Amino acid sequence: MIQAPTIENSTPFSYEALVELYQKLDFAKRAKTLELFLAQDAPLPKKNPPYPSSIFLERPKQIIIVVSYLLGYYSD
Repeated sequence: MIQAPTIENSTPFSYEALVELYQKLDFAKRAKTLELFLAQDAPLPKKNPPYPSSIFLERPKQIIIVVSYLLGYYSD
């Protein structure tokens, strides 16, 4: 199992905080951000997260899996 180093006086970053930050972006910024990670044939999502991992390129998909696991989720 991967052990992340602990940092004193730190606050965990929650899934809810990520969603809140994302939802504060306007749709143009969301689209630009998502286009960096989406597979070429994947349509731009029309709804807020969660998004299926199948729409992402392989590298972002692996990052999503790791971040999901670190946040305590066993499914991406």
